[in-house]
This record gives sequence, structure tokens and C-alpha cells, in this order.
Amino acid sequence: MSRSSTARKSDAPKRSQRAEKSARSKRIQLRAIDSPRVWSLGALGVFAFLMLFGALLGAVVVQTGVVQHQVEKDELGDRIAEQSELQDRLSLDVAKLEAPQRILSEAQERLGMVTPDNRPYLPPVVPDDPLTPVPFPGVSPFGASE
Repeated sequence: MSRSSTARKSDAPKRSQRAEKSARSKRIQLRAIDSPRVWSLGALGVFAFLMLFGALLGAVVVQTGVVQHQVEKDELGDRIAEQSELQDRLSLDVAKLEAPQRILSEAQERLGMVTPDNRPYLPPVVPDDPLTPVPFPGVSPFGASE
């Protein structure tokens, strides 16, 4: 055997050791991990119960608000009806107090006023009407002139 063949034989175990080391270092290191969380039937039941409870509680809150607003609306309707009746009574009182017969009787009885016997009326005048000219006053309404 020659020297080169012996060298090859002695290098062979070193190569195989190096190859083993490099293969080990290149190998992916795997480790065990916990499996992803899976919802159990009990946890899903609790979650569903909480969701149902929250929905029912929300419905109760909304319904309470609706009832409160309806009570306020009813109270305002009652107040409007009362004020409308009061306005009707006051309007009737005003109409009675404004009646011409009542005013005339109050003027005659309380104030001692009398109705005049002679009521002169002025004729209506239409400006620039040639059929009814405006009459010239005979006497000055401001008194005698000097």
C-alpha cells in the first residue's frame, strides 16, 4: 500500500465525523409546544349564557327607557288638555266682556253715560268723482275768521 492510500483511509473517518457534525447542525431542532386553545363545550356554554344575559339586560334597559318616555308623554298630554280647557274658558270670558251690549250697559250704569239723540253722519266722498263733488263748507270749522 502506498502512502496515498493510507492517507485516504485515515482521512475517511475524519470526513465522516465532519459530515455527521454538519448534518447535525443543519438538522432542524424540533421541540414540542402546547396545542392551540380549543374552546371546550363548557366555555362555549358560559359564553353563550353571558351573551344571552347581556342581550336580555339590554332589552330591559331599552324597555325601561321607552316606558319612562311614554309616562312623560302622557303627563304632558294631560297638562296640554288642562291648559286647552283653561284657554277655552278664558276665551269665552273675553268674548262676554267684549260684547257691545255689555259695554253699553256698563257705560250707562257705572259711568253714567247717555246715548246721543241726534247722530249726524257725513256723506261718503269719492275723490275726483264729477257726479258727487266735495261740498264747500258754509261755516269754518275752526271758528269765525277775523
